[in-house]
Amino acid sequence: MHWSVSRIALHTGIFDVTAITNDHIVEALEAIRHFAEHPDLERFYPSPQRYRDGAAKNWITHLHQLQVVLYPPRPGR
Repeated sequence: MHWSVSRIALHTGIFDVTAITNDHIVEALEAIRHFAEHPDLERFYPSPQRYRDGAAKNWITHLHQLQVVLYPPRPGR
């Protein structure tokens, strides 16, 4: 979760974890997913699929963990 909090802090300037909203997490998830379509992706990764299966999958997992800790699902939902 440290990775997730630090990424959101760098992007938003929010350094208090209690100020992170679900919208911040959703925005980070969207950015990770959309980067697979960015024209510069292949400067960093051999292919979009390798990005999705490696780094993106790892980062999405970290963000989902943070989301569950900060905003746990309510029973019956």
